[in-house]
Amino acid sequence: MMAFSTALRMRGSRAMNALAGAAMLLCACGGTASQASDKSSSASSAQGAAVKNLAAGQLDSLPTGPVYIQVAVFNQPAGGVIGSKKHVPGIIMEEQGVQLLEVAGSQPLDVHPGEADFLPSVTHQHANPGPSANLWYNFALWPGSARSAPLTSPIERVAFTTPDLPAGSLPPGMYAITLQLVTLQPHGRTQAHACGGVDVVFVLDGSISAHADGRAAVTLNRYGASWAPQGTGLQEVNDTGEPATFLTFVVAALGQPFESALNRAV
Repeated sequence: MMAFSTALRMRGSRAMNALAGAAMLLCACGGTASQASDKSSSASSAQGAAVKNLAAGQLDSLPTGPVYIQVAVFNQPAGGVIGSKKHVPGIIMEEQGVQLLEVAGSQPLDVHPGEADFLPSVTHQHANPGPSANLWYNFALWPGSARSAPLTSPIERVAFTTPDLPAGSLPPGMYAITLQLVTLQPHGRTQAHACGGVDVVFVLDGSISAHADGRAAVTLNRYGASWAPQGTGLQEVNDTGEPATFLTFVVAALGQPFESALNRAV
């Protein structure tokens, strides 16, 4: 398991230029609301929290009919190749090892531990050029019909899916998807916030307590996940004596705030 205590660099995605700064603004809003604030005694403020923007991309349209969010895990052997694939856009994130990502019309890209990249709906392949197995994730919004379809690769494993999202939660239009890495120090917490889109929390290491308006707090350990619709008050807390790391994947209407800080604990 990779240690996320080291600094991660923000990786530009192939979609950033097409977004014309909109996705960057989206990420900046999220980061501002979630920065650590150890000097504050308010239970709504962040404490011992660090946020890294990993990647963002644009969805020009949504699948028709019911949709859901899926987190898939790939444990790819040394020398392994997943080739000639085309599927819905998403964000990949590398946890262990190195991946060579080859996308039609673009230069090949090495994705290292702690890096992520937006993957548009174009033909591509994933290769592991390293001497040992790698480990990476794919976060994406899928049409409901994909639930019964074969997985994209024999090494793919579904770690988490939402139910079909409620009708009207994602009206037709253009959307941005973003992925952030959050590290919580022992007894730390994130800024309480209302999410600007559908939000998925996925734990990589340690244990957190995920708080959301209208439901009891739930404890999540590695590969534990939860989701919430737009506008839900959210806050993540580390009640343990060890650091915890998790990813947040958000699907929000393009141009809308990524999240809004709340002045109350959740």
